[in-house]
Amino acid sequence: MRGLMELYGLSAADPECAARLPSGVLLDGGSLSHHPAPMLFIEPESGGIVEANRAACAFYGHPFERLCTMFIDDINMLQRDEILARRRAAATGLANRFSMPHRLATGEVREMLVHSHPVMVGERQLLFSVVHDVTECSRMGEALRSREERLELVASSATLGLWDWDVRTGRLSVNPGRVALLGFPAGWTQRGIDDWMERIHHADRNRVLTALNAHLEGRTDRYEAEYRIHDGGDALRWVHDQGRVVRRDAVGVPARVIGLFMDVTARRYAEESRARLFELSLDMLCILDFEGRFHEVNPAWNSTLGWTVSEMLETSLGGLTHEADATAVAQALDQLAAGERVRGLEVRLRCSDGTWRWLSWSARPEVEQRRIYAVVRDVTHQKRQEVELRRMASMDALTGVSNRATFMETLADMMQRCCHDRAVASVLVMDVDNFKLVNDTWGHAVGDEVLRRLGRAMVPLLRTVDTVGRLGGEEFGVLLPGVGPEAACCVAERLRAAIAAMEVPCDDGRGEALRVTVSVGVASCPPYHSVTEVLRAADKALYRAKASGRDRVVCGPVALLEMSCPESPTIP
Repeated sequence: MRGLMELYGLSAADPECAARLPSGVLLDGGSLSHHPAPMLFIEPESGGIVEANRAACAFYGHPFERLCTMFIDDINMLQRDEILARRRAAATGLANRFSMPHRLATGEVREMLVHSHPVMVGERQLLFSVVHDVTECSRMGEALRSREERLELVASSATLGLWDWDVRTGRLSVNPGRVALLGFPAGWTQRGIDDWMERIHHADRNRVLTALNAHLEGRTDRYEAEYRIHDGGDALRWVHDQGRVVRRDAVGVPARVIGLFMDVTARRYAEESRARLFELSLDMLCILDFEGRFHEVNPAWNSTLGWTVSEMLETSLGGLTHEADATAVAQALDQLAAGERVRGLEVRLRCSDGTWRWLSWSARPEVEQRRIYAVVRDVTHQKRQEVELRRMASMDALTGVSNRATFMETLADMMQRCCHDRAVASVLVMDVDNFKLVNDTWGHAVGDEVLRRLGRAMVPLLRTVDTVGRLGGEEFGVLLPGVGPEAACCVAERLRAAIAAMEVPCDDGRGEALRVTVSVGVASCPPYHSVTEVLRAADKALYRAKASGRDRVVCGPVALLEMSCPESPTIP
């Protein structure tokens, strides 16, 4: 009792502090009556309010006469049994401090901290209770606990650990729930900063200290580092660590640093695995933006195109693309920017030595990141094989000139253009004279060589737009687009003369050479406008040349016409 009175500025000499206070004058006019703290005298068993000071009346909102006829149960929001148990505990001295909700006259409920002690008033034992409104403190505490719980929830869900470093004492506190992240012992929550530093991998420790000191000295806005740390065993874990000075002393020296850390072991291992695959892949891997600028390329680009990584990052896809493929690349970038994948795009890119390589692209976009992830393969060899296969499929295997199918397809295209554009064109059909005699006399090997040399002899005498084809056996054809009948006969004569002058070794042991001649039939468009018509006319002209004695040129369509042509004719 003495301590409680002294707490409120009263002394034992005051009449109201006697062991037995006179009944009826407990608070009337005395120091307690005017004290700013609400005070009540309560009967322990019934809970009746015997007296109250002015502060109590004002706080609860009841007049003195009303309040002194009420029971504490009318104010206290706890259950009656619990209220009675607390009064009895206070009356016997077992407990004197209680937290309870009290209802005011307005109906509002406030959280109260009650100090209650037994006193003797005459022959009666009463409870002297001093009440404090701690509602705001309670709300602030609840809000703080709620924030801490939310923070802990966020940290837990994000596998974050929180730490608090008292720089002056070196004490480092880590929230218990996160210590297990690193495999530390369960009790490892309050240690010195040196203990933490000792666990950092020796290869990372200086880098971490440099980053930390830079922040402590005010040279960086925050401390941030990623490093390896030893767990409770022999394993290493990767940690992303960051923090900030939250308090400095009067002279600016850091006093407290708070931060958080995250276990990023899985991410680091995934990044390392990706980097190893990125480096070892034989495929060309790259990351671009939607404008086609390279942001990352693997070493395969250098081995394929010859450009260094830095050179690649300074250029763009468009800057390396062959002009004939520029439209296809632009369309592919638009398609990717729209969120669609691209597969099997084949384009040519320039190498560092100025040559070109065919590359096949498979790419997918990440629209939110504005990035394109691509796998690229060098298909130059395959493209060359395709060209060679097409050439072989269109070429006569023995002579190297076009085969019959290709010749006929080209002839059909030429005749269609002639009809559409009203242009001129000519067809030559030639046959080796007495070729059966060559095979019978010298053998098929010599006969094959005759055909090979005949094909090689004609090609240099023709334009690149002209076509030489083997129609079968010893029969050949020549297509001359844009050449009329007269000029065509001149070309035919020039070919006939070159073949007549050609020598073919016979391998007979005497060093003799074989000479052959050809007969040539010529037909033109107009007047013929179909493949069938022009070939029939050229064949008839060829038969006339054979019938006229061979080794000559005959131009269709009607009469036998032996054409003589000036040397070195000019093809229009």
